[in-house]
Amino acid sequence: MDIYLYKIAPLPCMPTGVVLLSLLFGLLLRRRWLIGWALLVFWLASLPVVSESLARAAALGDMRQLVGDAPAVDAIVVLSGGGSVAPAPDRVDAWRGTDRVLAGVALYRAGKARWLMFTGGWVPWQPDAVPEGDANMVYARSLGLPSEAMLTTGRVAHTGQEAEAVSARLAEMGLAKGADGAPRRPHVLVVTSPDHMERARFFFSQAGMDVSPFVVGFHERAAYVPTMLDFVPRASAFAQTEGAWRELCGRWIFRLGHGFLNFTR
Repeated sequence: MDIYLYKIAPLPCMPTGVVLLSLLFGLLLRRRWLIGWALLVFWLASLPVVSESLARAAALGDMRQLVGDAPAVDAIVVLSGGGSVAPAPDRVDAWRGTDRVLAGVALYRAGKARWLMFTGGWVPWQPDAVPEGDANMVYARSLGLPSEAMLTTGRVAHTGQEAEAVSARLAEMGLAKGADGAPRRPHVLVVTSPDHMERARFFFSQAGMDVSPFVVGFHERAAYVPTMLDFVPRASAFAQTEGAWRELCGRWIFRLGHGFLNFTR
């Protein structure tokens, strides 16, 4: 049930929600300024110059690292990328997160960890879908990686569940204890997208792990100089704005909630 709340709760703060609610109340209350506000938000959110700026803010200036520069860790963890059921016999579409899988494979081949773990992304409204971690393991195996070096978690629906599941798997493997039996924080390389990395780092740290980020899947351009076309509305820009704004709002909520919990302890 929490996955539905996670998806639905932010809608009033998203550009789509603001536009629809403003139009609705503008028509019901006969307030022209609300209708004008809705059109202004829709226009701004559809501008590439706005979506690119928000995407850069969500990425926090992260850059793609070289595999050789990544540290040696206990495990490489590839987070799920939101795969969906495809019209195919295997009932899975793993290609949305292929950049993450390829990065995980490259890190393993570079000897950065003994274990390569994939999280089992899955959502209840696609009950027939194969967990993304299972599909990613099959793909990595087709690239020549040994089955005994790869692991998956159980089904997970969001980042918090991914962190808890990975922590539990590492504890089962004995990586949460040192040679003397004393508790230790496993060190993991987390592979995910730039807009998702800060939230992932927060949850994995809260779950008792030390995190080294490895960011892939950049949507923003390396060197961005606005042109006249960036002030022309595009549907793709609206989608990018929506995604970046959702991530930024999620971070603010997590920070406020975490600060409140620390204050009330």
